[in-house]
Amino acid sequence: MDNYKLKNNTYSKTPKDNPKDRIDVEIGDIKQADFYPQVKHQRRKRPDMVGNNFRVGLISPMKGKKHTAESKEKMRQSHLGKVIPEEQRRRHSELLKGRIPKNLHTLDNSGVKSHWWKGGVTKPNELARKGKEFRHWRTAVFKRDDYTCQRCDAKNKKGEKIYLHPHHIQNFSDCIELRFVVSNGITFCEKCHRKFHKVYGSKDNNKQQIEEFLCQI
Repeated sequence: MDNYKLKNNTYSKTPKDNPKDRIDVEIGDIKQADFYPQVKHQRRKRPDMVGNNFRVGLISPMKGKKHTAESKEKMRQSHLGKVIPEEQRRRHSELLKGRIPKNLHTLDNSGVKSHWWKGGVTKPNELARKGKEFRHWRTAVFKRDDYTCQRCDAKNKKGEKIYLHPHHIQNFSDCIELRFVVSNGITFCEKCHRKFHKVYGSKDNNKQQIEEFLCQI
């Protein structure tokens, strides 16, 4: 302990020329006779590889690279005949319970199969608006109207973002048979769409209201 000095409850070794060799370890208020200071791990840009052992916190040398066919075959051969014990399988299964799988987006977990299922509390109208059929209908209405607001002729331009809304001429909730009929839709920008519902409300909408609204420019 002659080479160390106590300062603020910390033993520190006299630093050498290289600052990386300095050692600082906190030990508390009580001196320990058999105390050995611990060396801090230094993070480097290049991996320090010794055999198959890598230092903690270092970048793998295989990052951004691919194994050759020969390496893959050697790894395959090395794993042949290996059997995971049943106890280890059980413990691993217990650890993974309740976790969301990484490939969640590839699983068919919609509806009742989903672990977020709450017994079908979503309203039917909301489900219909979030379905594929509604998205196809919206795209068809936008294409027919050339992605242009039919009231103010607003259209997406370079450096300018216009949000388009597909509007149902006959109400979505009342006329179920006309929900996904392209002729029952019209393209409005967000501003005109809000103004329409502010003037005519959101119930009992009809084609006559659309004709009046398009003339109010």
